[in-house]
Amino acid sequence: MNFFEHQDKARKQSTRLLFLFLLAVSAVVFFTAIVITGTLTYFQTQGFLSNASSHMGYWAALLHNPILLWSLLGTLIFIILGSAFKALQLGGNGIQVALAMNGKHVHPDTHNPDYQKLLNIVTEMALASGNPVPKVFVMPGAAINAFAAGFNRHQTVVAVTEGALTQLSRNELQGVIAHEFSHINFGDVKINMRIVALLHGILLIGIIGRYIAWGSYGHYGHRSSSRRNSKQAGLGFALMAIGFTGTFFGNLIKAAVSRQREYLADASAVQFTRNPDGIANALKKIAQGPDATLESSHAEEFSHFYFSSLRLTGVQNFFSGLLATHPEIDKRIERLGHTLTLDIRNPPHHATQANNTAQPNSQVMGFARAAEPASRATFTSTIHTIDNNRPSQSPSAQYATLKASNIIDSIGNPTHSNLDAAQAHLASLPTLLVDACSNPFSARALIYGLLIQATAKKYHSAQLDHLKTHAHPETVKTLQQLQPAIAQLNPQNFYPLLLLAEPTLQDQSTQQADTFQDCAKALIKVDNQLSLLEWAIYRLAVAPLRQFKNSRQKNLQDCQSALNVLFYYTLSLTEPAQRAPLLAQAEKHLRLTITKPQKVSLNALDGAMNSIAQLKPLSKPALIKALIACIIGDGEVTEEETTLLRMVALILDCPIPERFGL
Repeated sequence: MNFFEHQDKARKQSTRLLFLFLLAVSAVVFFTAIVITGTLTYFQTQGFLSNASSHMGYWAALLHNPILLWSLLGTLIFIILGSAFKALQLGGNGIQVALAMNGKHVHPDTHNPDYQKLLNIVTEMALASGNPVPKVFVMPGAAINAFAAGFNRHQTVVAVTEGALTQLSRNELQGVIAHEFSHINFGDVKINMRIVALLHGILLIGIIGRYIAWGSYGHYGHRSSSRRNSKQAGLGFALMAIGFTGTFFGNLIKAAVSRQREYLADASAVQFTRNPDGIANALKKIAQGPDATLESSHAEEFSHFYFSSLRLTGVQNFFSGLLATHPEIDKRIERLGHTLTLDIRNPPHHATQANNTAQPNSQVMGFARAAEPASRATFTSTIHTIDNNRPSQSPSAQYATLKASNIIDSIGNPTHSNLDAAQAHLASLPTLLVDACSNPFSARALIYGLLIQATAKKYHSAQLDHLKTHAHPETVKTLQQLQPAIAQLNPQNFYPLLLLAEPTLQDQSTQQADTFQDCAKALIKVDNQLSLLEWAIYRLAVAPLRQFKNSRQKNLQDCQSALNVLFYYTLSLTEPAQRAPLLAQAEKHLRLTITKPQKVSLNALDGAMNSIAQLKPLSKPALIKALIACIIGDGEVTEEETTLLRMVALILDCPIPERFGL
């Protein structure tokens, strides 16, 4: 199954998931309403129930009671509001999940060597797969575990436990992180977040029941009070049973959705790292390690996020086959071609770290040089022979022997060659600029510098004057320090810097973000024209790629007018004599006739991409193939064309791995 088929399956799976949860909610709503109606009616008048039982039967009277309708509506609204509240509480990103698990944010300036090693692995894998670099968290506890969470790839976090950092070698930790990036690449993290929100509404029924039940024992005085409290306790325990029953069936659905994806993530991790021993040995250490649990009261709530399942005991263990969100570890290990016996050649953590420090490669990620001087070579411990000049190749050289099918197959399926390319590209970037990505002031200065560099030199003085008047003085001062290094950059190096800076730019306050956006717009408008590079920088750094509420339900035919704009703009980047045959190739892939729109401009393209971003997953390959045909069909690939391809792919939620460069 390729990336696009997986996206389509995930979309259909989300629909089925919603349907199954609606069935569970319907059952919970009905039985809760029955309990509430029966209890309230009994409290109001025992005569009604007694009389009803002699005439039309207890249940018939209950079902015809007007209180039942209000109970049904009230319970349904309660569950919907509970789920909506949880979705809002999660805030559209994985940060709240990490904080709920007592995670601590790992800042790039950290001097902890284990934390720096983790940051290096996450960064190189994000860039290798073409993803923005996620925020990184570390959770307390000796358990070996990890997760990725977020509603989209631009708001995702990666978290690991302290136990994973101290007990796993670098190769093993890399395998675990590669597994989590598979969930990010294939959109599994979005489904996981939806499951949490949906389950929360049902869970609230049980929580309310528990408060009612335990609260009923707080005040005993008169006999009548005791009777009333007993009835209240009965209502509470009934709601607890209904709520936890709903949660039980919800967990069954959660487990069924989660299990099969773990095998795919394991296989993708092996392809990414080219090292099945890493992830297999990590699983062995989990299987043979102590019975450690995650140190959070929310551990069960997010159980389907984790690299390995929680260990269940007691009654839960009886249902472990049904409720397990992950396949059994021994089966996962077998699929990786290993047995459960731990490879004795796999050294312990500290020995591995010592060996890694002995690696000879001295070219490393900029921000890590200052933070991890003693173990710096851990960043490149998996690199054997890398052509460090590869990132500086011209786009034409990179695409000379490339076919559209190669790019399509690489999307969502990064390999070790992509990892090598990302590591080499990072090593070639100026240390000063990579370090700038980790601080809000310097990250803003970096983006300003990239926008200035994308503009003709004669406008630079006016751009700097505007920043001196409107931007923060510290940012302007930092920009002046960064400009010499930025001036030496090739435009293809802009893209990884933008992906590195994205998590830091998300930390801006509302006022800072508004000022940042205003200044960026002013820098772009100074020459009264918008270049493709400026548009790319703005979409990535200033106005993060927008997420649409509808689930990309459009076919190519539905986007006809938007496609007209996209392809005529793409053709405008080629020689006029080449445009007709290139357009014919594009139409062949699209199976549509592309007509000239009224206006061909970047502003029109920006609006067109909002429509194209809503394409169904299985419509995306034809679009990307058609776009590639326009770009490589004339045998000459410019930096502008490469920029456009990367941006369109990212807006389509189909990031192209690092090997193809920007």
